[in-house]
Amino acid sequence: MTSSLLLILSDWTYLILRLTVGAVVLKIGVTKFRRTRFIGPLDIALGLMLLLGFFTPWAAALVALESLFLLFIGLLRRSTHEETRLFLILLVSAALLLITRGSGIVSLDSFLSYGAWW
Repeated sequence: MTSSLLLILSDWTYLILRLTVGAVVLKIGVTKFRRTRFIGPLDIALGLMLLLGFFTPWAAALVALESLFLLFIGLLRRSTHEETRLFLILLVSAALLLITRGSGIVSLDSFLSYGAWW
C-alpha cells in the first residue's frame, strides 16, 4: 500500500516539478524577449514545451545546456551574483531530473505516445 501511494505521489511530484521549471523558463524567456530578440523566443518555446510536457527530455536538455553556458560565462567574467549562480545550478539540477525522468503521465508526450522511449 505504501509503495503504491508513493508511486502515485511520485507522478504528481514530477508534474509539479515540470510545471514549475516550465513556468520559470517561460518567465525568463518573456523577460529576455523584451531586451533581446534572440534568446527570448527560444526560452519561451522551451518553457511552453515543458509546461505541456512535449518532448520534455529534449527541452530540459536545452534548458540545462543554456544554464550551464550562462553559469560558465558568468564565472569567467565574474559578472554574476552568487544568487544567480545558485539559481542556475538549481535549474540545471531540475532539468537533469526531467531529462532522466521524462514528462510523466500527465503530459502531451504521454497522450501522443512520444514518451515511449523515455
